[in-house]
Amino acid sequence: MVNLELFRVFYTVAKCGSLSKAAQELFVSQPAVSQSIKSLETQLDAVLFIRNYRGIQLSPEGCIIYKKVEDALALLDSAESDLLNRK
Repeated sequence: MVNLELFRVFYTVAKCGSLSKAAQELFVSQPAVSQSIKSLETQLDAVLFIRNYRGIQLSPEGCIIYKKVEDALALLDSAESDLLNRK
């Protein structure tokens, strides 16, 4: 199973549309973000982003998992909120 943190990095990059902007949001270096994306792509055996001179965009494979990852992260955030607010 893929480490959840790699999906968080993927989601942030897709949302920001930039590796460097995602790195700033995640408080990590841009090479760390690049390495995380490369690791996720290797584990999933899929190209998740199309890289070009203007930046990056989701590939067809990236689009397939983006919404699922977004939903999963929202569900986890909701569960955490429910636990924190139960008192």
